[in-house]
Amino acid sequence: MKKLVLVISVIALMTALSFAAAGSSSGVFLKNGIGARAVGMGDTGTAIANDGNSVFWNPGGSALLDAKAISIGGIMWNAPLAKDDKPTSMSSLFSVGAGVPFGMAAINLGLLYNSYGNDMIKTDKDGNKDGTFGASDMGIFLGGGYKVNDNIGVGINSKILSFTIDSESASSFAVDAGMKYKEISKGLDLGATVKNIGSKVSFSDDGGSLPMELNLGAAYTALSFADTAGVHNFITALDFGYGLSDSVMKVNIGLEYGLREMVFFRLGYRVSPGTVSANTFSAGIGGQLAISETKIGIDLAFLPQSQNLGNKTIFSVGARF
Repeated sequence: MKKLVLVISVIALMTALSFAAAGSSSGVFLKNGIGARAVGMGDTGTAIANDGNSVFWNPGGSALLDAKAISIGGIMWNAPLAKDDKPTSMSSLFSVGAGVPFGMAAINLGLLYNSYGNDMIKTDKDGNKDGTFGASDMGIFLGGGYKVNDNIGVGINSKILSFTIDSESASSFAVDAGMKYKEISKGLDLGATVKNIGSKVSFSDDGGSLPMELNLGAAYTALSFADTAGVHNFITALDFGYGLSDSVMKVNIGLEYGLREMVFFRLGYRVSPGTVSANTFSAGIGGQLAISETKIGIDLAFLPQSQNLGNKTIFSVGARF
């Protein structure tokens, strides 16, 4: 009962902080799902956070890591940056995330770099083409987690953000907070986060708040059995999110089938009215190899998008040691 009260109290605190900080949104690159596993499962990373990408999904997850973890990944897609709104510019986002547990605590480290390309169309005051320009974003994450007990982890991240458009630049500071409850009942994990609480992003006279959001997640090992082929695991995941800056609600659903903890197949579906990823499927595959006490994984995911945004291809390489 005490554990349940703790979980409810943490979620209530996160909700209060989120609504207190609501406003208009900027820094959209922070909305990208990081890591091919979570993206392949429909961006359901809040409760499944258990690798180097925990720093991006749920800093509370890093506190429950049983080994050091690192993940390197990238996303590539076409962006409609030309004057006729056709996808002509190749955008990319690269990430590095790490979790280092020690005793009852953990350190979170992360880096995001997002490039929109250098061939966006620049126009003069009369709407005539006047060359091209580029834009990029970057985020540096540093935080920590604390293991309340063997099942509950809480964490907080600080992040320094920078934004560049042509010759203009801006910066911001923000924090994320999260908790994860592992095995609240057999096979069921829960998670909760509040993200991007921070200062406004301002270019000249224009500015907006970061995309602050509240996320609640659950992951359930629905079936696990062994036969002559090995151990089979079926995991279902659900994330519910609400954008405090844009009032957009999202519901994400994910499935993962794993064979012998070596081969993985994933599917995801997103319901998020009014967004570019609304009502979209995703799919992914992965492989994991154990060498002595080190586990190395490679994952790939594919996410089609609407509104002329092309398709996203996501890859990740990770290790636990």
